[in-house]
Amino acid sequence: VTALSWPIMTLPNLFRDFSKTPLSADIGVTYPARLMYDGVRFRMSQAGQGKIKQWIEEGFGKPIVSEVQELQNALATGGKGAVARIDALTNSRLVEVLSTPSTFAEQETRLWSLSTGYLAAKQAWPDISERNADMFAKAFLARTVGNYYAGQRPALFQGTLGTTIGLFQTYMLSWAQNVFRSIETKDLKALSSQMLSQAGMFGMSSLPFYQ
Repeated sequence: VTALSWPIMTLPNLFRDFSKTPLSADIGVTYPARLMYDGVRFRMSQAGQGKIKQWIEEGFGKPIVSEVQELQNALATGGKGAVARIDALTNSRLVEVLSTPSTFAEQETRLWSLSTGYLAAKQAWPDISERNADMFAKAFLARTVGNYYAGQRPALFQGTLGTTIGLFQTYMLSWAQNVFRSIETKDLKALSSQMLSQAGMFGMSSLPFYQ
């Protein structure tokens, strides 16, 4: 779901972030998916390996679910006791192997988003510094993939199930924030791109108020 929803969250932000930059002409004429393709290519290219390595070392490529689960367990148990031993069992090598596809998809999606934001910033503002381009890429990641903010943690459910529900809740809240931001700024391009991509990925019935 994280990988499938990435275009839904990315398109409106590309329309909105670069509407008043030299890149806006390209976005207006050429479908902005080109920028996302460029981001994926940058993630795989030799030229991008330095930035990718930096982002992974800084923790931006780490899957949110496992990161939050580790933190919750450490806070709850201090890493000791029966609960910690049970958790070590459930997070065994077998579980790690079985969760490899979802872990890979989430990590790659986050790196795609960072790469897309970084390249788009470089194209939109040719004189931008490396530090500012890096900061923009990380802010772009927070809007397109979402982060596990404190206010979006599941209050009712705990454990692995609760973390997963919280991750989906994070996506829905980020999705709604993008919609309201587009309405507030009267950005019909961003709003329509988000609605159309949502319907294209998950069907018309997934749109708000469809029923």
